[in-house]
Amino acid sequence: MQDETEKTNYHTLEFLDVNGIDAKSGIDIIGDSKTYDEKLQEFYSNLKSQFNKIIECKASNDIVGYLKVTSELKKYSNYYGLNKLYEMSKDQEINIKNKNYKFINEHFREYQDEIVRVIAVLERYFDN
Repeated sequence: MQDETEKTNYHTLEFLDVNGIDAKSGIDIIGDSKTYDEKLQEFYSNLKSQFNKIIECKASNDIVGYLKVTSELKKYSNYYGLNKLYEMSKDQEINIKNKNYKFINEHFREYQDEIVRVIAVLERYFDN
């Protein structure tokens, strides 16, 4: 008989908290944990395409598209307690509006890395 390894349950608020996602604040905004979880799943389902759109807009200097996707990401990051991504999106948005492209370029890598990190955390959270 083969040993079965116990599968770790990453689908917990503690897992999100340890990984920098303030689910409790998101639940406070949304109302209850079940709805939060459903809405976070929807957000996660769209996050990779939003990320690809950000990359595409940045590469083609589509400032209007970049601003639109970044603003949307900022709004939803706030709803779900993704505080670091919210702050980075907000900084990107402000600097786009101020035409401070130097800031955008200098901080794009860390912005990109944070989106990838959030995708990885949510992938593990929902992959149970």
